[in-house]
Amino acid sequence: MWSKELNAAIKNIHSVTIRLLDGEVLQGIPENCSDRVKLRRNNGVIWVPVEDIKHVSRLLQMKKDRH
Repeated sequence: MWSKELNAAIKNIHSVTIRLLDGEVLQGIPENCSDRVKLRRNNGVIWVPVEDIKHVSRLLQMKKDRH
């Protein structure tokens, strides 16, 4: 289920891509999730109803070791 990825992204401040049931794709950093997801984007904040979400992908950034 996508809620596990979304909650991990909120906890770790990771960027996500959210695909909605109508095919729309949203990207941003989730900040809160209850019956709606608060998604911070470059152009502001939007609230996405959780019942409209089909899939969530989380972007993980890999850190390079500097020796």
